[in-house]
Amino acid sequence: MTIHWSTLILRVVGFVGIGFVYATATLDAWLGSQHRATIAERIQPWTKRNPWFAALITLGSSSPAGLTSGLAPEVAKSVSYSSTRGQVNALLATPSTQPPWSGVVVVHDILGMACDVEAYADRFAREGYLALAPDLYTDGGFLRCVWATFQSYRRRSGRAFDDIDAARAWLAGRQDCNRKIAIIGFCLGGGFALLMAAGRQFQVSAVNYGEVPADAKQVFKGACPIVASYGARDPYNKGEDLTRLRAALAAAGVANDFPEPYPGSGHSFMNDYGPLNRYGPLAAVIRVIGFGYDPSASQHAWRRILAFFDRYLR
Repeated sequence: MTIHWSTLILRVVGFVGIGFVYATATLDAWLGSQHRATIAERIQPWTKRNPWFAALITLGSSSPAGLTSGLAPEVAKSVSYSSTRGQVNALLATPSTQPPWSGVVVVHDILGMACDVEAYADRFAREGYLALAPDLYTDGGFLRCVWATFQSYRRRSGRAFDDIDAARAWLAGRQDCNRKIAIIGFCLGGGFALLMAAGRQFQVSAVNYGEVPADAKQVFKGACPIVASYGARDPYNKGEDLTRLRAALAAAGVANDFPEPYPGSGHSFMNDYGPLNRYGPLAAVIRVIGFGYDPSASQHAWRRILAFFDRYLR
């Protein structure tokens, strides 16, 4: 298990509202990427004696074994593919069933390739989908990557869009893919999933608490079917935003599954980073400020997403 100190602090400090971008940027500048080390061997005795410390490390890990061990063996493998800026790192999860398979491009949230992303890819593979999760922060340097990705998102063009388009094309070009490909995104990734539902050759889009664009009526002309999931306590997506999204989908005639927001759930209610954001004082703080994992809502949303994908991709 490889631990990046800046990522660890990001997971812990950022969630309690102390400016994760600035905290991580400071650590990046202080340590430098060349000094980030694999420290699993040094901390192993602590994790054995203190399960809460193990949970803390799980949040900072790029691939914690505990997240999916109760579900099924991990199947995601590291790959890379070509985009306009060069090679993009990614995780590829391959089903155990016979091909060809439909594909899914999994777009991570602002935290990047955290442990939950691998769990998403594995889950789709277990459901019979070929899942590719591109690392939009491939270039390294968290602050630089977040800034560049947000700039691309705001411009609605550029590197992040190119990387996601290239991920879809990479899947479509494989002989074991039937060229029916979906996109799913969470938080920032959900915003990309909304913006790329039209004109990007995706057959279906799953949007999880992605930002609703102000010009939604124009964005969704010719969009593919959309399944959307939001929490009622999300501080970033208020009731008026969801009303605007619902009206835009109806005006554009977009097939959709968009129920009322989940009561009691906030932003990131599907992002499961392990025990630390499920139990204890940090989980309570996260919920109070309108964030945090909600197992019940997450499970219900996943059932809807998979049923929607089966309808349009099988």
